[in-house]
Amino acid sequence: MNVSGRGLARGIPRRQEPTTSPARGLEAAGDVAYTCHLATGALQWSDAADGAFRLAATDELARRDVLRRRIHPDDLAAFDGCLAHHAGTGERFEVEYRVRAGDGSYIWVQDRGSVSYDDSGQAADVHGILRIVTPHKQREARLERLANFDEPTGHYNLRRLRDQLELALASARRHGAPGAYLSVVIEDLALLADVYGGDVANAALIGVGQQLDRCLRESDVTSRTGTDSFGVILDGCPADRVDAAVGKISAMIDGLAAEMPVGRMRFKVAIGAVALPCAEHAAHDVIQKAEHIARGDTKAAEPRHDRGSAKALAHKDLAIIDRLRWCLENAVLDLAFQPIVERRTGRVAF
Repeated sequence: MNVSGRGLARGIPRRQEPTTSPARGLEAAGDVAYTCHLATGALQWSDAADGAFRLAATDELARRDVLRRRIHPDDLAAFDGCLAHHAGTGERFEVEYRVRAGDGSYIWVQDRGSVSYDDSGQAADVHGILRIVTPHKQREARLERLANFDEPTGHYNLRRLRDQLELALASARRHGAPGAYLSVVIEDLALLADVYGGDVANAALIGVGQQLDRCLRESDVTSRTGTDSFGVILDGCPADRVDAAVGKISAMIDGLAAEMPVGRMRFKVAIGAVALPCAEHAAHDVIQKAEHIARGDTKAAEPRHDRGSAKALAHKDLAIIDRLRWCLENAVLDLAFQPIVERRTGRVAF
């Protein structure tokens, strides 16, 4: 949309407004008014334009074709199409697009205006107002991302996973399309958080998620499903290949090592798998079943937390040793001695 406004360059005409002009209201609101002469492409801007676009007083926006070169490539169709349509109808237009500012970043603008006509009925000028809507667009994009993705790991969230799994279940029932759902649980992650803190546990979670991405195909779907678990939909995996896929994923993640306060630590995962199609008809039931298998909650499975108890104690011992070593090295360890004195004799017994 040809936007005109304040003369950013010397020689570009500016309309002088009185102090009480409504143009002052536009400037106070951060909006930019413009007029574009369609025959020449010349743009005239209100005084707020250089600040809004973070431009010097040059001719960087003196013409429509110059402005167009600053429009984000993905938004050019909307920018051009809006004017082409409304020039013939005379209706007011509204369009949003991104403009490259003087510092190289892109800012979102909402462009609203209308086309005026000459005595012969030909489109002559475009008059409009630009409003900077970058903060609104950023909030909108963040909300959209949070609705579908887990923020720490960047993977799908549980809601998006359920949607994808429902599609996989429907395809398996109707067309017999093979597949599998896996629940990948990181063993002792809660213990890791208790001993070393949440930041270390989050780093471990992100590391396992990245390792999952490396060993899965692009057609597979990965999602974070809990504080210590991921869900994986294996696309086109026959039932007789599910065990092999589980073994491959376990081997790759069990070999993952990360830097911890006591040195490099390796992680292990427990994986529960459900081949598709299956007896369960709802995504929630499939997710729950796979997680029960992974955590050893089924009657036929041995509880995994019992097998991990020795390792849990070892982690705690290592954490205590590490903290003591750090205190000694930094001279921040104070030792206090409390003697045990015999009451009758006053002798120090211990």
